[in-house]
Amino acid sequence: ANTRAWLHSHAHRSPLSGNQEVSAYGNDDTSDTGDHWVVELTSGAGASWVRGKKVRFRHVDTGAYLCTHNVKFGRPIAGHQEVMGTSSAGGSNSVWMS
Repeated sequence: ANTRAWLHSHAHRSPLSGNQEVSAYGNDDTSDTGDHWVVELTSGAGASWVRGKKVRFRHVDTGAYLCTHNVKFGRPIAGHQEVMGTSSAGGSNSVWMS
């Protein structure tokens, strides 16, 4: 779905796992520094960012990494997974395909 919202985070706990909350927030006219993320390449220094490569997203304001897990929740939307921010870049749950 094309929401036209920004990938947003801030130093609040997510309601499901208690990690850092990440949400879709704002629009073309509404944005703040909570929408700023840095793309980090997992292939090392000097590598180029190209489609199909693995990357991590680090939140500028808090330093948290965009992450998910395999737990599916029954509420508020049955079967959906939570996306949140974590302090650790380790593990495959913080790696995304570009």
